Formats: sequence, C-alpha cells, structure tokens
Amino acid sequence: MPTGLDQLKHIVVLMMENRSFDHMLGSLKAVDARIDGVSDPLSNPDTTGALIKPQALAEFQGQLNPDPDHHFPAVDIQIFGGDTSPGRICRDL
Repeated sequence: MPTGLDQLKHIVVLMMENRSFDHMLGSLKAVDARIDGVSDPLSNPDTTGALIKPQALAEFQGQLNPDPDHHFPAVDIQIFGGDTSPGRICRDL
C-alpha cells in the first residue's frame, strides 16, 4: 500500500453538472501516467467502443448529441447501471 493510504479515512466524490473528470482533470495524464485521463487526439470510447471526439460549443440547446438526461434517476442509472441494492458499487465506466 502506498505511504499514507492507510491513514485515509474519507473519500469525497464531487459531481458537477456537465463536468466530467476528463473535462476537469483528464489532461493531467500528460504529467502523471497513473491518471486515467485523455490523450491526444482527444477522445473517449462510448458503450460500443467507438471513439467519440470532443464537439465544438453548441450554438443552440439540443445541438449536441448525445446529451444524457441530467435528472437524478438518469444520473443514478449512469453511475450504478440500475443497481438499487444497498451498498451498491459504481459500475465500470
């Protein structure tokens, strides 16, 4: 176990509307290979494995597609894959 992790008491998950880890911190992979971020050319795999590249800023609402539902039930499904049991674990995203 890396030094100090045995002293860890809490893990805080901060979820920001429309702000993925890659959006906020994904480029840190360039300076720390342990970070599972993004590489040039920027892209992420979708559920089929196809690479999705960043899109330009939208000029109108609804232009960007896909745009997942942002309400609690949909986000809950995105994170936990529909598992509603107590002590559930985040699915492999």
